[in-house]
Amino acid sequence: MKKAQDRQKKYADRGRREVIFAVNDLVFLKVAAQKGKDRFGKIGKLATRYIGPYQIVARVGEVAYRLQLPHDMPMHPVFHVSMLRKHIPDPNMVEPQRPENLQPNLTYPKGPLRIGERRIKKLKNREISQVQVFWGKRQRVVITWKDEDKFRVDYPELFPDTPVVQ
Repeated sequence: MKKAQDRQKKYADRGRREVIFAVNDLVFLKVAAQKGKDRFGKIGKLATRYIGPYQIVARVGEVAYRLQLPHDMPMHPVFHVSMLRKHIPDPNMVEPQRPENLQPNLTYPKGPLRIGERRIKKLKNREISQVQVFWGKRQRVVITWKDEDKFRVDYPELFPDTPVVQ
């Protein structure tokens, strides 16, 4: 049994690396794993994977660090080392921006996020007005087209030109 455990540990340790950060180092914070074609408004390989950089305030335990987060990010400031990547300053690098609809658990909110374009769908005898809707589902954004009249009844707060009746 011990021999089999040692062999499995050897295979597992090949993929591991020991990462140690110092206090006051700058690190990027990993956004939760995103699947789908549209992540934070960008598609595929151009999608946001890390946000930051943030300063390390303290080391908490063996593999966790406390970060100095901005006040508009109401989340627990302690993160596992696997969620962090060292910030290497480069004057030519473009800093990634934090998406505006990021939840405290680093995922998208559920439900409709916003309204996009409008279009008129032409049938034989009539025309149907449709709106493009950006939905937050699990850890990704889904884009669909919905009939404007029905959608306006269900989500009037997304239409600023219509007064909300309570």
